[in-house]
Amino acid sequence: MARARQDTSELAESLRSSWGTAEELELAESGEELGGGLGYIGAAPGILAVAKPAGITSEAVMQLVSRWLAQRGFNAEIMRLSRLDAPTSGVLPVAMAPSGSGVASWYQLLFAARK
Repeated sequence: MARARQDTSELAESLRSSWGTAEELELAESGEELGGGLGYIGAAPGILAVAKPAGITSEAVMQLVSRWLAQRGFNAEIMRLSRLDAPTSGVLPVAMAPSGSGVASWYQLLFAARK
């Protein structure tokens, strides 16, 4: 059982490391506005953190983030990893990969486990 856990952990880490480094994904300066009042917080391999203001839906945030990323040459599908109600402000994590992908699934599991 311990060997299976180690093998699984090594496989997961090899997949995660294939997504690139945080330096490769540094898209902007922290605090830069993405449009619509959204703020760029930062990026790590496969994930982007966005500051969502109150008064905007999570769905609208995704449209703005997608447009902002496209302006920087990132034209792949993205996926919301969580949601915030429109009246709520906070950090919205965005997977820089489509739903069902290894990247999105990895972060969904981590977020669900609150790790």
